[in-house]
Amino acid sequence: MLYLTNCFIIDSLQKDRIRHGTIVIKDGRIEDILDDLFPGQVEGDVIDLQKKYILPGLWDMHAHPGNMIPDPTHQSMFELPAERTIRAYNNVRNALLCGLTSLRVNGEADYIDVALKNAQVNGDLEIPRLFV
Repeated sequence: MLYLTNCFIIDSLQKDRIRHGTIVIKDGRIEDILDDLFPGQVEGDVIDLQKKYILPGLWDMHAHPGNMIPDPTHQSMFELPAERTIRAYNNVRNALLCGLTSLRVNGEADYIDVALKNAQVNGDLEIPRLFV
């Protein structure tokens, strides 16, 4: 278990949107949010975030990971599906690194979006959740 303590938690589902507390993480997922700043004796690692803010993951509700926008030279018209797939993977990976944890993909050529989602579901790629 991992405890992220002494942090301000932004929770848009609660009446009090910002609260001070501890986040309990088990197997890479949030298991609980405690109002206690330090839950006492615990098994696992405790990280004091020194009153930093925790923001839930962000969504991009209209994504085309394989597109090159803008594409003034029309490069994407002359590339192989494999090249587009590599670019799409890089784009969704960079989205995750920027804080986007979920993408709603609005269609990709050659079912690249479906292939990325299948690889993500199988645990083969560390990318945001894809809704295709």
